Amino acid sequence: MVSSKVAVIGGGYWGRKHVEEYVALGNDVFVADLLETNLDYCSQKFGVKTTRNYRELLLDDSITAVSICTPNNTHYPLAKEFLESYKNVLVEKPLAMTIDEGRQLIDIAKDNRVILSVGHIFRFNNAITKIKEMVENYEFGDIRLMKLKWTNIEPLFEDRDVIFDLAPHPFDIINYIFKKNPDEVSCIGNAYRRSKAKGVEAVFINCNLDETIINIELSWLTPPKTRSLVIVGSKRSALVDCTSQTITIVENDGRSYNLEIIPNNTLRDELRTFLNCTTAEYEQNISNGYVGLDILKMIEICNDSLTEKRVLKLDWD
Repeated sequence: MVSSKVAVIGGGYWGRKHVEEYVALGNDVFVADLLETNLDYCSQKFGVKTTRNYRELLLDDSITAVSICTPNNTHYPLAKEFLESYKNVLVEKPLAMTIDEGRQLIDIAKDNRVILSVGHIFRFNNAITKIKEMVENYEFGDIRLMKLKWTNIEPLFEDRDVIFDLAPHPFDIINYIFKKNPDEVSCIGNAYRRSKAKGVEAVFINCNLDETIINIELSWLTPPKTRSLVIVGSKRSALVDCTSQTITIVENDGRSYNLEIIPNNTLRDELRTFLNCTTAEYEQNISNGYVGLDILKMIEICNDSLTEKRVLKLDWD
């Protein structure tokens, strides 16, 4: 991989992880953040250059790739500025706050012939990739049921609800495995530590995708921290811990066994793929802007179902 000059916008919890992995990959990294404490941490721990004014990086033609790791409502304006400055951009999920904003970013990237990627990190998870391969090879037979559980005890987040916070990963795993999105969605949920109008804290989402029934549980209230996938096929089933990257296969006669999966550094592989996309035509951008746009559409339809209290069909044309 060719060494690059990379900017990370946002030096908080997740931004620091981007900085660490870019440095480990041998890149020259610049960090922008409004807080001196974040800049000092990145400078001292990783030896990177820092600035409080991200616009300095917009004007630096030597910087070709940018990670945006800032609060959700800043993703669109920051990504827009960097794409308009002909920088390749990886924006952490969600791509934007609205479908229209997401479409605008895709159009700008296309017009300026730069890469737009979205941080859908489970596309780079070895266990999820193995499940995808098994589905494609018909090793499960017909897929009858799928359940995804994303839960933990979390504080309230004033800028988002649990759907916006947790749903992008399960939605994207569905899209990644099946190469398509659900046909219909219904969603129920509630809030308990604040008014429901300020955002739900726990939801259950039911989807149909062709003949497959999919259930997604999202919660800021439910212990323990869980990131799991269950897939039930006509031939066999699988239990997946998406964090530890372990897979247990359960045969229809009840026998079970673990598959040998070598866990990978998902963030490093995601960032390596992003950088390769900026320099190598053969690298496929598997988490491109259209992927992020599909997730925004799923979030919108879930919120509509929650509000209208009914099953909604999805039109993907």
